[in-house]
Amino acid sequence: MVMLPMKFGKSKLFLLTFFAFGIRIWKLGEVPLSNVDGPFFARISSALAGVAIVLLIYSIAVKLFKKPINEKIALWSAFWVAATPLLIVESRIVSEPMRATFMLLGLFAVTIYFVKSLKHQLLALLLFFGISLISYPSAWIFHIEKMPTFSQFLTQFFKLASFEFLFFNNDSFWWGGMRAMGVMLPIMVIPFLVGVYGFIFWIDARARNLLGVTIIFLSIFAALSPLLPESREILLVVPFLCMVLGIGSAFIQRRLVSLGKIGLAIGVISLFFVLYQWLIFWRLYTVHHAARISSEIDYVKVDY
Repeated sequence: MVMLPMKFGKSKLFLLTFFAFGIRIWKLGEVPLSNVDGPFFARISSALAGVAIVLLIYSIAVKLFKKPINEKIALWSAFWVAATPLLIVESRIVSEPMRATFMLLGLFAVTIYFVKSLKHQLLALLLFFGISLISYPSAWIFHIEKMPTFSQFLTQFFKLASFEFLFFNNDSFWWGGMRAMGVMLPIMVIPFLVGVYGFIFWIDARARNLLGVTIIFLSIFAALSPLLPESREILLVVPFLCMVLGIGSAFIQRRLVSLGKIGLAIGVISLFFVLYQWLIFWRLYTVHHAARISSEIDYVKVDY
């Protein structure tokens, strides 16, 4: 049985799951408008998938990384999956990408738990990636009309990998009401940078190779879409980026604990800023974004 590293750790995972469930179910048939993104019962599968990936990313990280740090990385990864703006937004609409992400993570978990060889794991993940796309029939690969040129592909790849897109200005959000936010919160850039360092120098080679190949492959797949920025294939890679955030957060936590009371104070202040930015996102999404959709519904009809 998996044991969490902190006192009441299991309760923290339960609270994270409860938080993810609450923000994905709250006014699900009303925000965004039900006549735009479907009624409650049409969206419920996306919402439940959004909750499930919190538990899946935890299970994957526990197995992928080595003890004793694996459980801290897993808990932080689950936290970031629960709180990441793009994952929340896609969980609250009728979203094929969200269902495909859930299926991909489920098959990823099966792979790392039951397939031992790294080579066989990579081959299995390639196969399972294709299987997961069955739940994503609107993906660009099923509707190839004109592929981007190599120059366009590079432009799109570096755009998706840019800090501007990831943390500040995500123009893939439908109708632009959320373009004031990135895929993730701006404050996440700090644990992300630390996580990139930890990814390169801290975690073991096996986890680095599997996670790195997965992120690069899914990013290339998203960048090949001729429909950017409207297409949503980037969603498939976001939970894996949250694991990079989890690595950075676990590293930061370990350093802050070593500083004693000073570290505790820094940690509390940092969490306050995370909460503050998340509340700004939530208000933008539930109030301003909803109002913009309402005002533009008579002018724009987009079929997703």
